[in-house]
Amino acid sequence: MEEVNENVLNDLIPSCEMDLHVVDNTAACLLTVDISPDYADLLEGQSQLITCTITGEPAATAIIWYFTQTGSSEQRTLSTGNTAKYYGGNVQYPSLTILNFQSFDGGTYVCSATNEVGQCNSTSSVLRFISDLSITASLTTYSSIVGDSIATIMCKINGTPPAFEWEWTKTPLDGGAAEKISMGTNNAKRQIISSATNPNLNIFSITKNDEGIYKCQAKNGWLQFMSGPIILKVLEASFRLAPGEPEISKPVEYEVGKTVILTCSSTGGNPKPSVLWLMDDIVILSGTSTSTSGNVTSTTLIVTTTTDSDLEVYECQAYNGFLQRPLVKTTYLTLNASNNLPGQPQIVGAQRYELGDIVTLSCSSTGGNPLPTVNWLRDGNIITTGIGRSTSSGVTTSTLTFIAGLDDHLEVFECQADNDILQNPLSSTIYIELYFTPTVPILTGPTNLISGSSGTWTCSSMNGYPAPTISMSIQEQYYDFIAVYSYDTTDNMYTVAGTLDLILSSEKSGRSLCCNISQLFDNKEPQSVCLQLTINVISEVETENGGQISLKVKPLDGTAVYGDVSYTIECTITGTQATAWSWSKSSITSTSGNTAVLSSRSKYSIEIYPNATDLTIYNIVEEDEQEYFCQATIGGGLKFQTTSRLIVNGGFLTITISPAKADVLQGQSQLISCFVTGEPVASDIRWYFTPTGSEQRQLLYTGNTAKYSGGNTQNPSLTVLNFQSSDSGTYVCSASNAVGTSTSSYSVLRFIMKTSKVTKIKKERNGYVKKTWALIMERKALKSKTNQATGEQQEGMKDLYNSKEKEVKKNAKADKKAYIDKIAEEAENASKVGDMRKLYNITKQLSGRVNTNSTNIKDKDGQTICKFEKQLERWKEHFEEVLNRPEPEISVDRTEEAPPPIEIEMGPITDDEIKADIKKLKTTKLVG
Repeated sequence: MEEVNENVLNDLIPSCEMDLHVVDNTAACLLTVDISPDYADLLEGQSQLITCTITGEPAATAIIWYFTQTGSSEQRTLSTGNTAKYYGGNVQYPSLTILNFQSFDGGTYVCSATNEVGQCNSTSSVLRFISDLSITASLTTYSSIVGDSIATIMCKINGTPPAFEWEWTKTPLDGGAAEKISMGTNNAKRQIISSATNPNLNIFSITKNDEGIYKCQAKNGWLQFMSGPIILKVLEASFRLAPGEPEISKPVEYEVGKTVILTCSSTGGNPKPSVLWLMDDIVILSGTSTSTSGNVTSTTLIVTTTTDSDLEVYECQAYNGFLQRPLVKTTYLTLNASNNLPGQPQIVGAQRYELGDIVTLSCSSTGGNPLPTVNWLRDGNIITTGIGRSTSSGVTTSTLTFIAGLDDHLEVFECQADNDILQNPLSSTIYIELYFTPTVPILTGPTNLISGSSGTWTCSSMNGYPAPTISMSIQEQYYDFIAVYSYDTTDNMYTVAGTLDLILSSEKSGRSLCCNISQLFDNKEPQSVCLQLTINVISEVETENGGQISLKVKPLDGTAVYGDVSYTIECTITGTQATAWSWSKSSITSTSGNTAVLSSRSKYSIEIYPNATDLTIYNIVEEDEQEYFCQATIGGGLKFQTTSRLIVNGGFLTITISPAKADVLQGQSQLISCFVTGEPVASDIRWYFTPTGSEQRQLLYTGNTAKYSGGNTQNPSLTVLNFQSSDSGTYVCSASNAVGTSTSSYSVLRFIMKTSKVTKIKKERNGYVKKTWALIMERKALKSKTNQATGEQQEGMKDLYNSKEKEVKKNAKADKKAYIDKIAEEAENASKVGDMRKLYNITKQLSGRVNTNSTNIKDKDGQTICKFEKQLERWKEHFEEVLNRPEPEISVDRTEEAPPPIEIEMGPITDDEIKADIKKLKTTKLVG
């Protein structure tokens, strides 16, 4: 058994220090009265034996027990005859057993024995009533966020006697050993409140490491009691956001005994809010379920209705700890819909203000008989100042006006409408947020540096809302760094800080490094603070004996070509020897300002000699364009530094191809010119070909000299020899160097066999539409620009496109008329000279009856043949099958005499024959 804390024991046994009003006859009494135990802790319902041992002569004739209750000075005689409460305590059995121990049994017990000589008393036996400690740990239902100023986990302890020792434990979420947070902890990271009833745990400057399972435990006697686990989750650093206004089910008309489902949801919020249902200000747990979809948190409530549900108001709350109070919206159930009920309050008003602005919020409720009273509340109390009321056309309105103060930041204002018909008022809420300008930034860091040495600057600004942005720059050059935000959960404001590490060269000397704190609200100018920099260069110094120590680098400014195998920088010291060498680099163009120390690896090789060092960079790429710092340390720790700048030339190659489009006759050769410019020079040339009607690109084998000429690094241009239909398609030139691969635009070659009459007619017709084709191309370009434009620019491009569309139609109509007039004139001329063939062809062309159908040619398996050569082979095969027939088995006798010729009258046509034929016609007229 553990030892009892002596101080606690003294506090809890006041009866040990008081005077007992009992006659002390010890001197005259020959009896000895011993009692045990001296002290005992008892739980409720236990039984406790107090042993009383009496020795001496003459024997005791009477036994009496005295009791002084804890906290009282009055001693009274126990009624030991009460067998329901006590056992013993008499001459036959002096010891006393107290049954069913309760809190009122706690106190001091004394055994007294009497004989013929006199009365003798025992010492005291102190019994203390102990109840189990009830320990409840709780945490707000929202998570903490990295950067929060504080998170508080509450612990409530009830019990008698009160706890005299308490502590916390923390266990990682993924398991592991528990960490003990001892009583009395009070440092920059954690604090346990010194309270026997509320030893809350405060955690400061929240980080991801604070995530875990926490338990509160305490002692008030021999036993230790512990709370249930509390899980603290810590979200990644992000800005807090208020939850969206609760969206709630409309009032429901129900039937008794039926189930009603009420839904409430809140959109957004960081952390995600808890969405709760309440009735009569009591949270409803039974019948509720919560779900999250995207950024929407919803809670449904299933209600089994009774007659008592009529006109019952249900309240939904959305809360994530960001605002000072939850956002609220109400709905109700009714057996019979009625116009007597007031409408849900509707709130109108701006939510963002600056300190000192006049805030005006308006709340209205429509309907109700009698008309409802509309009140504004804050923290559950009705607001009476700054209130205006009006009623118009059945709409009751209450207006709240006040001047925004510090206490109003993120405050929630509630509007209630009530006409005493519903069981509770209907409520809606709105919150306001104040914009606070952050404090002038504090910038710390060195102002005097040696060129190439590193410096660290820190900038911070406090008490801004919303979270301000931070940047650091030297003139127009801004540098990258990580901004760290912390949120004060008490004042509801942000602190931002950033640390910048730079290695600066002498060219930055005389310039200022500035920290800028910006807030987007109301387009306010950034708050800036600057430090002027002095960058000294130490590359040479005179010695006391007139000598000179100097550090030089070669080359000072050098160039390399992308893809070079290596590049070497030499660094030499004269006048002394270096005790240490180092190389570092910093990007010429990067805004990060970060530097990197170099070491001998696959990319770099550092050679060190007595008076020099060489840095060799291998496989030159664009990222090697840097400033390289050579630093030499001599005796006494004096450092010399000099800089070499490397510029890397080269990049992706530029490829130009021509012609963009060409028609090639069968058997001709076609040159496609490919011009490649840039550095490093091309190490590989490739040509790709996509046949007409196909989407599959092929790599051409330009080594086939029977088909191609060129297409290599010596002659990038490609000549296609003996052009056939299979060569028709799209050609692309590709060139590769050390940087990468570049590709040209397209060159489209089209196969043409011969020029037909139809082509000639089209060419003649095209002479009339040359201008129209130009307009069509302009319209096509406008269409492309319209598709790429956005907003107002797109509307303007649409107007230009519609105007060009009308112009194209107008010109096309005029061209068509001119073309038809020309053809008609040709037909008229052909008629005049008697050229009936030409007249017939023109008439057939104008009537649109020219047969231009082209039937697909298929092989025996039904597959379409695309290539012209294969089509000719198929025609040949077809005619061979149709026309090549075997000799007939039965021969024909051609020796028979021919029949006599038919006699036909060959004389001139008579008038009677002409008249007879005319009468046979329907109109009795000749054709023509």
